[in-house]
Amino acid sequence: LNWRTLRGKKGDLYADVYSAWPKNSEIMVGSAPEVRSRAGWAKFSIEIDGEVLSEDEFSPWILGRKKIELEIPKHAKILTLKTQNEDRRKGGGFILGKGDCLFWGGGQLLLSNGQSLQFSELQKQGKLTFNGIRTNVDGRPDIEKIQTGEDYGAGPVVIAGKPFRESLPAQPNGKGEVRIDLSNLNANGLSVEFGADYPQGQVSKYQRHTFSVRSKGESAQFLTVIEPFEEESSSMIKAVEALSATELKVSLKDGRQHRISIKGLHREDKPSVSFKEFKAGKVLAEEKS
Repeated sequence: LNWRTLRGKKGDLYADVYSAWPKNSEIMVGSAPEVRSRAGWAKFSIEIDGEVLSEDEFSPWILGRKKIELEIPKHAKILTLKTQNEDRRKGGGFILGKGDCLFWGGGQLLLSNGQSLQFSELQKQGKLTFNGIRTNVDGRPDIEKIQTGEDYGAGPVVIAGKPFRESLPAQPNGKGEVRIDLSNLNANGLSVEFGADYPQGQVSKYQRHTFSVRSKGESAQFLTVIEPFEEESSSMIKAVEALSATELKVSLKDGRQHRISIKGLHREDKPSVSFKEFKAGKVLAEEKS
């Protein structure tokens, strides 16, 4: 289903991608920025005993992430992480609606003895409480609260491409806050990141991805084979091998073999492609263009 046009054949589409040439290259796979929902406009502040030590506001969505590192003074009693979220977008369009996706990531207190204490451990100790923050997960009873590293759709928390196994929900019901009791902890520092989880929920399997191959040199040729198929484990290709920068050998699971030769790429007027299909040493089909 195309998320931008809402058109297309329903169902899953799988694809195997073989980067055959160059044989030594850098391959990158990333999630496409599908506009399923946005984080809206987010404000945060961090206070110690009522004094604001850090604050900012921005629209995080896919790429926005703020890292905060603060010193905690001696004899501090209460650390408060406040958030506020609103939708400032004007006009229509349903696929750009604001979603619940704000999180604190990698939060920890730095202790005077050189050790650190993660926010999830503070929860277990009863030193961390929520006020006006959403803590339930879609499709689960409200008594089954969100877990560290989990987003509101029971998927992983990923903020600006960085996964966080340690996280706290930050989505406010209007305005919200996380309060941390600092008594008897001997904490002298705070480290935490704030931003929007993307993509939300258990959608990584169905998220469109981008595929990129990079090689260094004065010139480069790339050979890539893409096989789409509609049923899982129904692919036909067994192996792909580049015999050179212009020739491919594709072996199929049924014993057939395809040889593809590409010539004249450096001559814009006369590029050509030849295709041969073999089985048991015999040519079954041949085509040139």
